[in-house]
Amino acid sequence: YKRSPLSLRLNRGDRLEGSFCHYDKALNILWDLYEEILESYQAEKVNDSLADFDDLLEFAHRLVRIPRVRESLRRRYPYLLVDEFQDTNHLQWRILLPLIGPDSNFFAVGDTKQSIYRFRDADVSVFREAQAWVERKGRLLEVREYFRATRELVTFKNQIFRNLFRLHLDYEAVFQEMVACRSTPASTDRYSAVQSLFYDSLPDRLLSEADLTAEIVEQLVANGFRCG
Repeated sequence: YKRSPLSLRLNRGDRLEGSFCHYDKALNILWDLYEEILESYQAEKVNDSLADFDDLLEFAHRLVRIPRVRESLRRRYPYLLVDEFQDTNHLQWRILLPLIGPDSNFFAVGDTKQSIYRFRDADVSVFREAQAWVERKGRLLEVREYFRATRELVTFKNQIFRNLFRLHLDYEAVFQEMVACRSTPASTDRYSAVQSLFYDSLPDRLLSEADLTAEIVEQLVANGFRCG
C-alpha cells in the first residue's frame, strides 16, 4: 500500500489513523535529527569562538536589557531611523524598543505589501504592533501619494490589490489605495494603457519571460515609442 501522510490519500484499506501515525513518527525523527544537528552546530561555534547572525541578535537583546548599557546607548544614539520596517522581526523590535527613551527621536518607514522576509521571522504582525506603539507615543503618517508610475499603472495596481488583500489576517497586508501623482508625458500618452499578457506557455521562439518582455519593448520602439 501507499503511505502518503501529507496528502492523506488512503489506498487498499489504509486507515486515516495510520497515516497520522506515520506522519507523527517521521516528525519525531526529524525533530531528533534537528536537535542533534543544532547541538553539534552550537558546540562548533563555541569551540571556534564564532557567532552567527541569530547569535548577534540574541546577544544584542541581552545587552539592551542591562540598564547601564541601555542608558549609554540612548545617550549615544538619540536619533533612530529604521527603513523597510516591514522586514523587522519580533526579536529585532524587542532590541529596538529599549533604545527609545523619553528624549529619543524615532522614525520608521515601511510598507506591509513589501513584506517578504517571513522566512527570517519578519511578518506584518510586527509592523502592526509597531504601528499601535507609535500611535500611542507619537504620530502615524500614511503616505498614499505615488510618483514612480503613471496614473494608468497605479489604477491597475489598485484594482489588483483591492481583491488580493481582503482576508484581514494578522500576517496579511491591508489594502491601501494609492494616489497617482505623476502625469503622463504627452509624447507617450497613446502608449499609457496597461496591457495584460496571459500565456499557458511561452511561444516556442522564446526561452523566458524576459525574452517576451524584450520582444514587446522592441515592438513599442519600432512603433515609435520614445521614453520621455
